[in-house]
Amino acid sequence: MGGAVVAISQPTFEIGPDFTSGETLTPLVALKTAYEFSVLSFGAAMLEDKPPLNDIRRTLLEGDASSPCFNVEAMITQDRTYEPFHGIAFEGNKPHAVIQVRLFGSLAYRVHFTALAIDFRPFGYCHDLNTGEEAMAFRDP
Repeated sequence: MGGAVVAISQPTFEIGPDFTSGETLTPLVALKTAYEFSVLSFGAAMLEDKPPLNDIRRTLLEGDASSPCFNVEAMITQDRTYEPFHGIAFEGNKPHAVIQVRLFGSLAYRVHFTALAIDFRPFGYCHDLNTGEEAMAFRDP
């Protein structure tokens, strides 16, 4: 019994970041990313029972985007073009700790931990999405 081949047409769509809508990352995602990066980078000191750190953790648990323990500065430019890398950096204390989170090259946010200073020199990490290569560099404060 010969059978016919049936082709089912699937709608096609593109998946990827939308750089044209003006939508930005929720501040809590930027805060969570910056805090987890800080824990991985600075270790157990970021897990201590201290008021500024407790405030950050409580903010994340409660989902309180209006908490005064942090501020997210969106670094949105008119030319939001895709670049195949993600980066994250400890920028130092200005006067409090600042972590920059960068996604797809041009979606960039500075997370200000308003009551926290970290005694460490500035450094950054970058992941190339095309090659999978990673790089880390330190800079003078």
